[in-house]
Amino acid sequence: MPGIELQRQVIQADRSQPEFVDTYERYLRWVSPWRIEKGQEFLRDRSEMINAAAAAHGAQPRFVLSILGVESNYDTFPIDQTLFNVVATLAYDSRRGAQFRNELFATFEIVDKGYATADMMKSSWAGALGYPQFMPGSYLQLAVDEDGDGRRDLWSMGPDAACRRYETLGVWRTLSDWQELGVRREDGTALPARNLAAALIIGDEGDDKGYLVYRNFCSLMRYNPSFKYALAIGLLSDAIAELND
Repeated sequence: MPGIELQRQVIQADRSQPEFVDTYERYLRWVSPWRIEKGQEFLRDRSEMINAAAAAHGAQPRFVLSILGVESNYDTFPIDQTLFNVVATLAYDSRRGAQFRNELFATFEIVDKGYATADMMKSSWAGALGYPQFMPGSYLQLAVDEDGDGRRDLWSMGPDAACRRYETLGVWRTLSDWQELGVRREDGTALPARNLAAALIIGDEGDDKGYLVYRNFCSLMRYNPSFKYALAIGLLSDAIAELND
């Protein structure tokens, strides 16, 4: 594979992912005023596209916006590393070598089938593609040509079963059960009077924060299986929705 070079900074980044090393407080800084405002702006500018895609696939627009905000800063984060270098490095590394050998073959397939040119194959340090940061294998399996132009394009903007996978979420109780156990909103008021199942996630020791999450949290975990990531997406989507009301 001529031209491919080992990227030691990629291995270093893989060992120090924010989901591994950041506290909840630090990680949830992703839910910033800038991202909330930018999410609103993004929706105003591209409302027809986002709302149509959300309706077609049963996803609320605010979650689509939140994922774009966390994954690529609404296309302001520089995604400029050569994908082949990144994926080959992670395939060579011992931690997830087998997984990334499959991803490397997927990158070749994407170019070989004409889904993207080699020049378009830029990624983050993690080997993910485009605005929503799909892994190459996920692109081949899941990407959709939503606008019908013949391209599955990530580069330009034109639940219960899932929850069973995440046993570390612990016990699911109804909101009324959590209410009886003494759980309240952050401002001390009662929990919503709705018959929803929820799990309780406790933050880091000393920050005195916990989070009740619903079943859609598990859907977010299928996108990235990290409590911190899914919380950041959920909280950012809530804040975007509040501004929109």
